[in-house]
Amino acid sequence: EDGSESTRVTTGFVWEGLRLLQEVHGDIPLTCVYADQGSYEPLARIDGITDPEIYWFHCQPNGTPERLTDNEGRVRWEGLTGAWGKLLREAPVHAAGFAQNLRMQGQYLDRDKCVGNTFEQRVSAGPKGEPQGSGE
Repeated sequence: EDGSESTRVTTGFVWEGLRLLQEVHGDIPLTCVYADQGSYEPLARIDGITDPEIYWFHCQPNGTPERLTDNEGRVRWEGLTGAWGKLLREAPVHAAGFAQNLRMQGQYLDRDKCVGNTFEQRVSAGPKGEPQGSGE
């Protein structure tokens, strides 16, 4: 232990059905924009509010992200997935801590649990039919 204190950051999520609209890390929102109103294919991600950075998704025909580029066309994240969406390799080429967690349409990688989850796996109906979180 080096004597430094680690800071715990809470991450919140805003969903519209099975579409992730926004992740909020501490007080920094990462907003997802989709190809069209009914689509699960991500088009762009806007990080921040005051001086936002915009990243563009490049997706496979099934909508799975394979690359994120910035406004100047530089690759900031790249991932290779298998036929069923399992991430085989990723290359975060932007900076330490930069992550892209969207996977196949409607799926999100939970890095804390190291598994890909759909929204339905994370929220289940309670005894009265009301949604309940996973308790985390």
